[in-house]
Amino acid sequence: MKDPDRGIREIKLEKDKKVFNHCFTGTCVIDWLESSNSVRNRQEGLLLASSLLNEGHLQPAGDVSKNAAEGLAETTFLDTTEALYYFPDSGFFCEENSSDDDAILKEEFRGLVVKQGCLLKQGHRRKNWKVRKFILREDPAYLHYYDPASGDNEALGSIHLRGCVVTAVEGLTD
Repeated sequence: MKDPDRGIREIKLEKDKKVFNHCFTGTCVIDWLESSNSVRNRQEGLLLASSLLNEGHLQPAGDVSKNAAEGLAETTFLDTTEALYYFPDSGFFCEENSSDDDAILKEEFRGLVVKQGCLLKQGHRRKNWKVRKFILREDPAYLHYYDPASGDNEALGSIHLRGCVVTAVEGLTD
């Protein structure tokens, strides 16, 4: 699915005064599953795509797909052009175009801070290591990371931890 030549094509979309980069629609996923002969019909594609979403191989990007993933729709994955998704390691990000949204605290930042601190993070494109401040939140469960050297309080990225189990590991020698 992630093959740059034969996989799902990641695009830049604008919806509801937001620009979504490195994402694709639910319809694109089902179309690709059918064209690659991974499924026999759209119903099978919907079941497989829902499993991929539940396992974390796909992530919801827009409000429509996030609401469905959180159980507010009939299925967790939607076969529509309104539902946006992305691959977790794709470099996905969303840019706000409206200053009206600045006053509203985003849902993902409303969660109670469980743990925070600095860690080393390896880049997904350039494989060098960087120091990042991480903040783990619950309800909704998110892991946000920041550049502590910049002094900027805006998150560089976030990982939605719905359905994940986070554990502390101690005593590793590597």
